[in-house]
Amino acid sequence: MKPIYTSILLFFFSLVLFCAPNKENVTEADLNRVLEKLAQTRVAEGITVKEGATLTSDLQIFKDSCKVFRLDPDQTLELLREKKPELHKLITRSE
Repeated sequence: MKPIYTSILLFFFSLVLFCAPNKENVTEADLNRVLEKLAQTRVAEGITVKEGATLTSDLQIFKDSCKVFRLDPDQTLELLREKKPELHKLITRSE
């Protein structure tokens, strides 16, 4: 494929991904993906944090993870409260 066609194709593909709507219903599989992303981000941040720097709150990481998977954070938090209430309390304590 010629470079110009590849660039155009890549542009349209990224445009479609950027404009994709949020998922309407959050499933347990979605929740598990968000929680896995939260855990990975928390560990990575803990390893790379500089002395004296403040860590991002679990709630903010949770909301950012929802954005990555195009999920409504409020709906995802509600599912978390139903399925894993203790974890919900830990994540939202900084709210």
